[in-house]
Amino acid sequence: MLGSPEGAAVWGTEHLLAALECCGVHNARIEVEGGKEMPIIDGSALGWASEILRAGVQVALDAAGEEASQPSAGSLQEVFTVQDGESFISFYPSQTARVTVGVDYTADAPVIGQQWFSWSPEANSESDFISLLAPARTCFASVEQVLALREEGLLQAGPDYVSIVGNNQDWYLGATGMLAGLAPFSCYPCLR
Repeated sequence: MLGSPEGAAVWGTEHLLAALECCGVHNARIEVEGGKEMPIIDGSALGWASEILRAGVQVALDAAGEEASQPSAGSLQEVFTVQDGESFISFYPSQTARVTVGVDYTADAPVIGQQWFSWSPEANSESDFISLLAPARTCFASVEQVLALREEGLLQAGPDYVSIVGNNQDWYLGATGMLAGLAPFSCYPCLR
């Protein structure tokens, strides 16, 4: 979720922001109207990345009409960790940017289990992002989790099938379908 000091908030920005960054967009204005979440498209960054590449990327100009300077990320000098309950993200000093993610749903959703994935923008190309990382979809560990989010008015900005649920040993597609007795389906892992 992204929020402003005034209290405005938008959920589900992670797929769009990942697609923008990995497609080389460093300066964008995004306006969201009519809801509190980004369009979900297919539940991954792939739809966003495809549309960004189709539209093309242009060099941003400053007020004088000159090429705007690219933002530079600072470099970390020591390990930095943010934790929320059992979830955490750590940043380590390095010469190369690398993202390593992991999930552990072995207790709640063994079909998801433990998964790890590492990716480096310096070591991989834009096409690697589109083929390896962009298709990864958000998975949920229970029907109840999806229904609770829908009750809060979320998971409304796309088709029902974007809700992938790993329930015990089975995958389910869409909370509505699960409640209507939809049979489990085979799915690729949440993390590639």
